[in-house]
Amino acid sequence: MPTIDALEIITKAGKLLFDVTGVRWPKDELLIWLNDSQRQIVSFKGDAYVLNLTITATAGTKQTLPDNGISLVDVERNNGAVDGSAPGTAITKTDRYTLDTESPGWHSGAPVADAVHFTFDSRNPKCFNLFPAVLGTSFIDIVMLASPPAIADYVAGTKITLDDVYANAMLDYTLYRAFSKDSKNQDLSKAGIYNSAFMADLGLKEQAEKKTEPKALDSSR
Repeated sequence: MPTIDALEIITKAGKLLFDVTGVRWPKDELLIWLNDSQRQIVSFKGDAYVLNLTITATAGTKQTLPDNGISLVDVERNNGAVDGSAPGTAITKTDRYTLDTESPGWHSGAPVADAVHFTFDSRNPKCFNLFPAVLGTSFIDIVMLASPPAIADYVAGTKITLDDVYANAMLDYTLYRAFSKDSKNQDLSKAGIYNSAFMADLGLKEQAEKKTEPKALDSSR
C-alpha cells in the first residue's frame, strides 16, 4: 500500500522548479503531470499496478477483463455462487490448441457452475476463455495488470496510487513535463535531463529486482 502523499511529490517538484507558490506551474497542473507519470510508468512496467479481484463470470466461455484491466496475469480459482466469499477449486491454465483439437465443440458445451481450465493469448490481453463453459452465476478470482486510477487531488492525506518505490520516478516525470511546458532552450535541456532520470529510475529498479530474484538450485551439486 502506498504511504506517500501526492502533495509531498508536488511540493518537492515546486521546490526544484523554484516555484513553491505555484505561479508558473500551479499545483493543479503538476497534479496532471503526476497522474501522467503513473500511467507512463505502467506503460513501461505493467506490473507496477497489479490487482487481485473477484469477478462474476460471464455465461459461456469467453470472458473479458474489467474496464481498467490491461492484461490478464492469472485465473486462480472458483469462488462461490453467492457473494464470492467461498474459495473453491483451482482453475489451471491449458492450451487452447489442445482443447480445439480434442474437443472442437467446447465453446457450446453444457455450462457448469465451476470452471476447470482457462486459456489466454497475450495477443488479446483483455480477454480469456474458461473451460468448460460456465453458467455465469458464480465468481472467479483473477489477477490482472491494470490502469492506475487518477489521484483525485493534492489534499494532505491523499496517497499516490502506485507503490512508494515509484515516487522518485513520478517526481522526475512530473519535472520533465513541467520543463517541457515552454520552448526555452534552458527548460528543454532540463526536461531532457529529467526524462533521462525517469527512464533510469525504472531501469535501475528492474536491475535491482533481477538481483533479488530467487536463483534456481544447481542440480549438479
